[in-house]
Order: sequence, then C-alpha cells, then structure tokens
Amino acid sequence: DGVVVIDDVDVAVATRAAKVFDTPVKHARVHVGRDSQSKMRLWLDAETEGDASDGLQIVNESVLRNVVGDVFADWDLQGPLQTRLKLELNLDEKPQPRVELETEWSGVSANIPGLDLRIERLSGAAFYKTDSGFSSNGLTAWLWDAPLTANLEQELADGKPGPLQVQFEGPVDVDNVREWLDLDLLRFAQGATDFSATLDISGEREVLFRINSTLEGVALDVPSPIGKAASEIRDLTVQDRKSTRLNSSHSSVSRMPSS
Repeated sequence: DGVVVIDDVDVAVATRAAKVFDTPVKHARVHVGRDSQSKMRLWLDAETEGDASDGLQIVNESVLRNVVGDVFADWDLQGPLQTRLKLELNLDEKPQPRVELETEWSGVSANIPGLDLRIERLSGAAFYKTDSGFSSNGLTAWLWDAPLTANLEQELADGKPGPLQVQFEGPVDVDNVREWLDLDLLRFAQGATDFSATLDISGEREVLFRINSTLEGVALDVPSPIGKAASEIRDLTVQDRKSTRLNSSHSSVSRMPSS
C-alpha cells in the first residue's frame, strides 16, 4: 500500500504498509532516476520492526552473504529487532550496491548449532556499511546464565571487507565449559573464572574460534605441572578453525603453560 509518482525517467515510491518476509515495514521510500553523471540509480530507505529471524533471512539471502558466507545459514534467531536499511544501486553498470544497515536488538535468543551454543537476551545495536563493514555499540547477552559483553569489528583490506570479528567476554563456570567441550580432563576442575573469546568469520566458510582465560578462580585437582589452586593465575588458550562444534579434546588444556 503506497503512492507511486512517475515523472519521465524518475520514479518515486512511498509505502504506507508493506512486509519483508513476515516483518511489517514502518515506512519505505524508493527513488529511481538519473544521478549527476546521468547514470540510472535506485535509492532505498526503509525501516522495519519485527522478529530477528527475518533479519537473519535478509543477511543470508542478500548481498551481505558475500561478506559472511554460509556461517549464519543454520543460526536461529528469535526476538524483537528494529532495522533501518539504506541502499544505493547503479542500474547501468550494476556493481555491488552501497548498503547501510542499522539494527537494534531487544532480548533476542540466538541458537548456534555449529558451536552448540544458545545465547539469550542479546541486546544492543549492530551496524553494517559497505565502506567499513560490521560494527556494534553496547551489545550485551547471557550465556549459561551469566552476563556477557560483545563487540563486532571488521577491517577493510584493499577496499574489501576482511573477516568479521565477534568478540565477547564475561564470567563462566567450569562445569558449563566441561559439558560444552565434552573435555574429560575438566572433571578435575572446579570454580568459575572470567574469559574472553573471539570468533573470526570469513566469507569463505571458515571460522576461527579462540578462547582466552587466566583461570583465576578455577582449581585443577591434578598433579603438577598442570594442577593449580583457585587463586593461581594460569593462562589458557583454546583455538579451533572450524565452522562446526569445537573438537579441542585434551590438547586444549595442554596449551596451558605451567607456572
């Protein structure tokens, strides 16, 4: 439902009601016409408010898939999402469109089968621009009943987006890590500690997952040099280059230097 105005080669459309998948469009404006160089262009400015599952579908079925590949193909998002999309497309030469995407998350749940993780209460703002890639502001979430802070970063190389980097940190109970990694050696560990993690996502279907922790607050009831008291600091790094569930086995702990 909307208004269409045609003036020679210029076409302007303003909608009063529309949908993208199942998400209502609050407003949208489309303009097709010639720019200052007499090139035919399309400009789109739209705002939507609906479920995050539709936002994920847009990422997986739009030009953004060239950036993230199939990494988000099996993710499941549920919860309120507000989106504003600006798009500019050269219709004569048909290069990649210029995209500006602003999203506001409000208590979204994210199920990530490839990593066997479920993130709850995801809130904050995330952005995408063709010239600068993904970024974020004030992202927070809950994992294993504990709060997390998160951040999105992406650097450009030769004018092209590099890997999308998802960073998050917060407290974690070792019992949850043991169950998640199915790591038998962690049955000798007790306590909770702070951790930081990075997920490097490339458009070539490759994911590099890194976890870092000092293990302060975790006791390891095993012989020296791996055993430690809860108050002792011992750096631990877990790294895996897969897009499926981590398969770190006991080698993850063996990377922990002894004091």
